[in-house]
Amino acid sequence: MKRAVWIQQLTVLILTIGLASPAWAQDGRLRAADPQAQINLRSSPDPDSSPLGYGLVGDRVEILEQVPGSDDYTWVRVRFYQSGAIGWIRGDLVQPIEAATGSGAGSGTESGVESATARYQAGYSAGYQLGERDGRNARRYNAGYQPEKFIQAGSGSLDTEYDRGFRAGFFAGFDAGYNATANTTDPTHSIPANATLLTFQTDRNAVRIFSRSGQTYMNLFDKQAGRTWLNGVLVEREPAGNGIYYRYQGEVTVVVFQGNDGTRSLDINGSLERGS
Repeated sequence: MKRAVWIQQLTVLILTIGLASPAWAQDGRLRAADPQAQINLRSSPDPDSSPLGYGLVGDRVEILEQVPGSDDYTWVRVRFYQSGAIGWIRGDLVQPIEAATGSGAGSGTESGVESATARYQAGYSAGYQLGERDGRNARRYNAGYQPEKFIQAGSGSLDTEYDRGFRAGFFAGFDAGYNATANTTDPTHSIPANATLLTFQTDRNAVRIFSRSGQTYMNLFDKQAGRTWLNGVLVEREPAGNGIYYRYQGEVTVVVFQGNDGTRSLDINGSLERGS
């Protein structure tokens, strides 16, 4: 008799837990341009609301709900798996973790290949959207945006195909957003004190030329290796009749060219890569 009552109580408890959990809850991971960033957990979906604490890039969370915020961002209500804390985080700082499995996924069949392609495309689309917005902001505010730092943090997804697509999409979007309003008719214009001057990518590398306190610097990001291998190196800026050359001489010789006609190229030790 006691065993029957215990089983009945356990059944009620399981049903109660199942009903209390939203059917649409999803796993996520915190992300940010700075891998060392502290991401605020807030009491309401508003950047001015009181902070409840913070999470770190890579923390796993459960996404409970999503709502539009007053700052034109989507905000998500999350629960931290480790601490159990619940609150709101701006949506672009939370990467949903897509399921890496599906019909035929990983089976070596044609449907498995299609599934991998679809996951790559989903990541590319998400990355492109974020990159284009950041590129427009970099141009608009002359801010020192560093897309290579964001991409080092990655999408936060455990799905390697999604993450690979996200990284490629983010750089493509950043280039599109930044260069959509760039002044390419007069590349010899005066340099702002602190600004991104040029960003583009080749098949392997991503380039960013930026100014700081009136001097010109370069970041060079290897997309295949996923690392910045020239970070804030000082370059010489040489205006020419057909465009501008940016030169770095160090452990390698790097020449970046920005043409008046919009062409862009990267030369590393005499090996030329065309900008896309």
